[in-house]
Amino acid sequence: MYNKGFGMADYEKDIANGAEVKYRIGSLTKSFTSVLVMQLQEQLNVQDKVAKYLPDFPNGENITLHHLLSNTSGLPDFVNHWKDVNTKPATTNDILTLIKDMPLDFEPGAKRNYSSTGFIILAQVIEKVTGKPYEKVL
Repeated sequence: MYNKGFGMADYEKDIANGAEVKYRIGSLTKSFTSVLVMQLQEQLNVQDKVAKYLPDFPNGENITLHHLLSNTSGLPDFVNHWKDVNTKPATTNDILTLIKDMPLDFEPGAKRNYSSTGFIILAQVIEKVTGKPYEKVL
């Protein structure tokens, strides 16, 4: 197995790259989450309401899985509200606690606004439908 890194991981902090360096992968997982939802079409439908899978989710009766996939849910993007987004990992529960009492930015389906929150919710739906942790489904 090849186990080596080259160059710098962070020039500003003078951190060399190496096999143990961890990188933030940003929004890359959104694509994987979307594919998983499409693969689960025998068990769910993108027109289903979030409340079908997460009954206590705020506004879950008004937001569909399609809204989450297409950034049209109106959910605020937690990244804009998580003060430690670049330094402290957020758990799903942290994110839900943060956004649960926030009003929607707009009526679901009325507009499009890039939001990471929807994909966190989709990951929870995937876990609920499969009965497995997201990582195992992936």
